[in-house]
Amino acid sequence: MPEKLEESLGSLIQQLLALEFGLRLCLAKNETCGASPVVFPVHAMPGDAVPLSAITDYSTLGALIDRYNSWAKDQGKREISTRFVELRDAIAHGRLCKFDDGKTPHDKVPWTLVKFSKPARNGQTVNVTFRQEITREWVSEQLSETRLASGMLAAEFMDLKL
Repeated sequence: MPEKLEESLGSLIQQLLALEFGLRLCLAKNETCGASPVVFPVHAMPGDAVPLSAITDYSTLGALIDRYNSWAKDQGKREISTRFVELRDAIAHGRLCKFDDGKTPHDKVPWTLVKFSKPARNGQTVNVTFRQEITREWVSEQLSETRLASGMLAAEFMDLKL
């Protein structure tokens, strides 16, 4: 695990991105039934039109996991946990801060990740939808689970025979 907590969070973000890309690769290969190679438009520039595929579509992580799990279930394969959606959304849309109590030295105050809902109908309140103290142990556990899922997808992509 990286030395600093900030580096560990960066590694977790990298693993979540790899998980999404792995889902997209498996779906692209599956949805073309292997008839054409999976193409990533790496040289495309802003404004270029590229073919629509699982690689390029605008699906959310949750939609990608649902599509993959539908296929995996039909094939008797392991499914990907939907818990990664909550984790990814909390990191992408949450607030990472320290709640300083005024007594604890600042460098000893833990980081906390908090995510809020859309405003209630009254427009005056929001609900807390995610709250997690960011410890090295928690980040290590998330990294381990995400790496395991990404590795499973990589192996599945290599073994996918259609």
